[in-house]
Amino acid sequence: MSAHEELARLGVATIYEASGRAGLIDIELRQLLAGSRFAGPARTVLCGQDDNLMVHAAIERIEPGEVVVLAMPQPRAVALIGELLVTQIRKRGAGAVLCDASVRDVEELATMGLPIWTHFVRVRGATKTVPGALDVPVEVGGATIRPGDTVVLDADGACVVARERVEEVLVASRARAAKEAASRERYERGELSFDLNDLRSVLAAAPLPGALDVESLKRFVPPPGRPFELTKLGHIVINVADLERSVEFYTQVLGFRVSDVYPESMVPGGMVFMRFHHDHHGVALVGNKRADLSTGGRANGDLNHFAFAVSTLDEVLQAREHLRARGVRVLFEGRRRAGCQIAVEFVDPDGNNLEIYTLLDQVGSDGAVRPPTEWIEAFSLEDAITHPVHGQDVSLQRTDLLRPRSR
Repeated sequence: MSAHEELARLGVATIYEASGRAGLIDIELRQLLAGSRFAGPARTVLCGQDDNLMVHAAIERIEPGEVVVLAMPQPRAVALIGELLVTQIRKRGAGAVLCDASVRDVEELATMGLPIWTHFVRVRGATKTVPGALDVPVEVGGATIRPGDTVVLDADGACVVARERVEEVLVASRARAAKEAASRERYERGELSFDLNDLRSVLAAAPLPGALDVESLKRFVPPPGRPFELTKLGHIVINVADLERSVEFYTQVLGFRVSDVYPESMVPGGMVFMRFHHDHHGVALVGNKRADLSTGGRANGDLNHFAFAVSTLDEVLQAREHLRARGVRVLFEGRRRAGCQIAVEFVDPDGNNLEIYTLLDQVGSDGAVRPPTEWIEAFSLEDAITHPVHGQDVSLQRTDLLRPRSR
């Protein structure tokens, strides 16, 4: 049995735990071929946004037994593959496909014998015009997958093992499986994990629910060496039920001024950016809150995200690496449209969306804002720096912070 075959047999849960809980691909995946499991080296495909040109380009490179990993700068429910592309991928001998986008023709795909895991199932078609990159590191579910890293997939989901750690993780996984087998025998005899794992003492030592340890909380302080400094709470974005009513309140009662407006074709429900000083926006409102305010309902929550400013572009780049090193899930990096700030967006432990940014447009006393024709959306920090908007100074103190551009 090869190392990859053994990793597939041991399964995602065992490997994830045995690797020190590293490499989790932390997204919901749909397994199209029931009962399938696979482990193999990654063949990575970074598609252009909402485009599958690079899938077509990658097929001739696929080697037997590889896991074809399909990703985009931002995962969206756009179908990168269907029956015809999978026919070619299977013919090349691929062992499995991991798609951080959508697939379609799922009934046909389920009969073709090729294990496929996908983030979405939607029929929305991709374009075939946007170049991407082949055989470069990609981000899927918060995990970095490099060409040749081992991707493990089964009914529980997926994880990735760095290619240089495969033997180490395999040894640790065997040991974990053997330990679990021994525990299983004891549980079959009626023994309890509560006692075998000494969890009684853990529970006895734990504070009672609701017993807040005030002094313990006060002891949390920032560690030294953090490579960026937050300067202010820059802006907050709120979901609202009636966009016009909310804009009227913020302008007429609180004195905000409207900087830009996204129509519903750009953001469901529309979005209004408002300022109270020179920053392009201090508050933005998104009209997608589904709630009955008369009964105090809060269906999809009030908070969309909130953002912290840093002083330099170098700090945004360093924040990206700092967040990933700490295992924080990064949702977006690059440049949005209105306001044109360069940012990294991520989640906190409760799933709140946060942002660290710099270079937000400033609005003078004449109220003139950047026209939409100057907006340049970018899906990586490197692209945002390579393609700056008019008047945006993207010079860096440390160019070594940039990731190598894919070719």
